[in-house]
Amino acid sequence: MSSEKTFRVALAGCGRISKNHFEAIHEIDGLELVAVCDTDPERAARAGAEWKVPHFTSYEKMLKDAKADVITIATPSGLHADQGVEAAQAGKHVVMEKPMAISLTGADALVHACDKARVQLFVVKQNRLNPPIQLLKHAIDRNRFGRIYLASCTVHWARPQEYYDQASWRGTWEFDGGAFMNQASHYVDLIQWLVGPVESVMAKTATGLSYFGLCLALVQKKFKPAIELCKRAIELQFYNGDHYANLSRVYAAAGNRKKALETVQTGLKLLPEHESLREVRRTLGVRSRLLLHRQQIDALLVSIAQHPRGP
Repeated sequence: MSSEKTFRVALAGCGRISKNHFEAIHEIDGLELVAVCDTDPERAARAGAEWKVPHFTSYEKMLKDAKADVITIATPSGLHADQGVEAAQAGKHVVMEKPMAISLTGADALVHACDKARVQLFVVKQNRLNPPIQLLKHAIDRNRFGRIYLASCTVHWARPQEYYDQASWRGTWEFDGGAFMNQASHYVDLIQWLVGPVESVMAKTATGLSYFGLCLALVQKKFKPAIELCKRAIELQFYNGDHYANLSRVYAAAGNRKKALETVQTGLKLLPEHESLREVRRTLGVRSRLLLHRQQIDALLVSIAQHPRGP
């Protein structure tokens, strides 16, 4: 790649991903690394020495002193938005590792700051360049599949514990944002890039605790630990009807029909307002496979529909 102008780049965050940025800057004509920054003095000094540029331990000082046109931000995710805003306010273009922010408020503030300063914002989404994705994008753009009614994406890979042990910020809500934000954001981006734009969003989350408890009850007949696991899942995700369904199935398997019925009723009360009664029946009636009479389920639905929802 060649360019008539050389853009001077300063990089913040000399951790795991910085190597990719350093090598890319080195290999691309028109880019020049002029400074590096990291709050870890040894890591900052090591990167500075390797690439023969000044190093900083203060991001604000680097913004002020480094003669840079572009700031590359490869710091913990929770810092991205604020540091991007600072760079924009200093008149620098921003290259941002994903995610651009871990909240909508942060993302909006970053976009607004870059627009106001008339600088460019680029968020790294390298999976768009994967050969299969490029082929798929080309086929969609040429209307190869006609009108697309459904697209789904499953993230099969995961980060092992060793990944989280490499840095204390990983796995925290404040600086990491969670696996969906920090890893699966690549795939959210691909879905909207390929078949977007997005018109509305809904979400559902679940933990495997109650499903493991259900297996304990149905396969090993260990009802007490199964009940505890399901209750723990409910504590973690209070509004998830699936956990109530699984707990009710455990009670039913243990022969406690009264508890099973009570659990169904509690789960129904906690379902969001927009859930239809038909969906309620499917989720907590059929799926839970509680050997309850349909009349009992219907009576519960009528009763709950006539009273305010739970907290």
